[in-house]
Amino acid sequence: GALDLIDPMRLANSGSLYFVRPRLNDHISTRDDLIKRSQHLFELLTTNQLVITPHRTYDLSEVSLAHQALEMRQSIGKSLLHIDASNPTQ
Repeated sequence: GALDLIDPMRLANSGSLYFVRPRLNDHISTRDDLIKRSQHLFELLTTNQLVITPHRTYDLSEVSLAHQALEMRQSIGKSLLHIDASNPTQ
């Protein structure tokens, strides 16, 4: 999300502090890299070497609550939307 205004001089005067905002494109530059890293990620997930614990899981019918939590910065970590595969109306 958007950050509040940050005065660069305040950071500099506090001892050479800085902030960064990495993006996916900073780490994956080609489609081959994306495929390779994605395969590695899914391998870690399927072998339980990487476990992701969501902050909250919402049913698809609660998608507006999930958006509200994001917009109001009430969401910490990951939020998931659950889609019931046995319910074709979702």
